[in-house]
Amino acid sequence: MAHYKAEQDDWLIVYLKYLLFVFNFFFWVGGAAVMAVGVWTLVEKSGYLSILASSTFAASAYILIFAGALVMVTGFLGFGAIIREDRGCLSTYFCLLLVIFLVELVAGVLAHMYYQRLSDELKQHLTRTLAENYRQPGAAHITASVDRLQQDFKCCGSNSSADWQHSAYILSREAEGRRVPDSCCKTVVVRCGQRAHPSNIYKVEGGCITKLEQFLADHLLLMGAVGIGVACLQGNLRPSVHQMSFNPLSVLEKTLIMGRRKRGSPIRKPTDHSDQGPAYPFFGQLLPFLCVNGACHAYTCAMGSWLREPGSNKWAETALL
Repeated sequence: MAHYKAEQDDWLIVYLKYLLFVFNFFFWVGGAAVMAVGVWTLVEKSGYLSILASSTFAASAYILIFAGALVMVTGFLGFGAIIREDRGCLSTYFCLLLVIFLVELVAGVLAHMYYQRLSDELKQHLTRTLAENYRQPGAAHITASVDRLQQDFKCCGSNSSADWQHSAYILSREAEGRRVPDSCCKTVVVRCGQRAHPSNIYKVEGGCITKLEQFLADHLLLMGAVGIGVACLQGNLRPSVHQMSFNPLSVLEKTLIMGRRKRGSPIRKPTDHSDQGPAYPFFGQLLPFLCVNGACHAYTCAMGSWLREPGSNKWAETALL
């Protein structure tokens, strides 16, 4: 009987370790994905940072990169805790999970807050930037950002090409008779901006504001969904004090106890909590897991519906549908 019990314990220890290895692998991959989203966002929109009045957008991306890197480090720590069966590693692992939860939540909230005031900021700041800073001394980074914006999105001016009539550059002798910058042209050649005809320059309804707003909104939606969604899921996976179920941290704790018991180390007998929970604890955690996923999916769908109407004020109505 004792031999059978020992074999059963050996099998369970191996099973629990493999289960936690699988969790840590997906946890590590999730961290890499979060970091990739932050890096991709910075690379994709880095050319437009100079024409944004607020640094909140960039801050959200940097926080996601930090959180992703921390998740990857924590995943490696989890592997070490499994192999070494070290309670100290387990405690550090748990603390880092809490830090990651908070960091990702902050990044998601920042992205969502900036999303809400994105349109107003662009309308107030972009027009003034084009008029006062384009091709001005000490504003080379702004000039490069505006030129890239107009070429990438095939637009001209903040609202229309007529906005350039009030630009300090166009009104100066340096413009050499240009009516719009050369970056407004469909085919960029020297002094092509002297001819502001629809066949020569981009005429887009809503101008560059609409295009840039849609671009940034898409990225902010992604950052907000990733940050808040992953934080919610990790919050749902925090260790339970009274039951093991399929919670990876509790699995590791159980593995440590059983491994040390097998080696003969004194272990305090765990308290019986069979009267404090259902007979099938896995389903007890499956339901909130599905609820969190459903909430994140609803959040993404609602934001996506709002995106299809740039500048609309129907957020409250859309979110309730």
